[in-house]
Amino acid sequence: MDMLPIFRQQRDILRASTPDQFIDKNLPVLYEGIMHQWASYPKWNIQYLADTFGNYKISADRNINGQISYIQAPMKDYAGYIRDTADPIPYYGKSTMHLKTHMNLEYQTPDAFNCWYKAYYTAQSATRKIDLSSLYFGPRGARSTIHQDIWGTSFWNALYEGRKLWLFFPQEQEHLLYNGEFDPLTADIASYPLLGEAEPIICIQEPGELIYCPANIWHWAYVLEPGLALSENFINEDNYLHVLQYFQRMGYTNAEQKMKDIANTFLNKQ
Repeated sequence: MDMLPIFRQQRDILRASTPDQFIDKNLPVLYEGIMHQWASYPKWNIQYLADTFGNYKISADRNINGQISYIQAPMKDYAGYIRDTADPIPYYGKSTMHLKTHMNLEYQTPDAFNCWYKAYYTAQSATRKIDLSSLYFGPRGARSTIHQDIWGTSFWNALYEGRKLWLFFPQEQEHLLYNGEFDPLTADIASYPLLGEAEPIICIQEPGELIYCPANIWHWAYVLEPGLALSENFINEDNYLHVLQYFQRMGYTNAEQKMKDIANTFLNKQ
């Protein structure tokens, strides 16, 4: 891709209709036939959020040369920012408003991505410390850093509006990535020579497409056209050992024990 010349070799993402047809446990997959069954698609978009939840406070952040800054604003004001901003690196919005409103009833998590963590706390009517589900919305140029997702979880990301560019780096390429401390748009080979050996999986996600990303995959997302996406992390039989290893490595004893309790609950049901 012309805007990412540092990566001399690039691979296309695997594609399928639904997880019932195909899911690779070690590589990202783009699914084209899931969202069209949801009441939320194509109903949800930035204007819908502004019109329906205009006074709802959202947060947004951006990272410029390692300096992270944050803002909070009503959704209707941030929607205006998305429309009008000329910031070269704009603020990227995030909210859990869908979990606290009727929006939560308008999509269905595919069975392959069911989350033990969510189901465990729901069954106990207990409050989860972290929801693992967020709406993301922003103008062109909004982007993430290169990162792995929380706790070693997997995630899925459903795009409602706009277009989004993704980079995914399979686990065997981790040693080439400088711990994610580079910008794919501006990095050069002289400063990051190992990137010349990397072969990222590249994908442009269109509205109505859902991307699955397995645990511990380094990735990056860039907004090509202003848009809205729903993203959820999940823990199940495919990745719970990664989560346990993360808690062990970090010395989070209580979280490790809770994860063992959750895993035993569901493994005993199988």
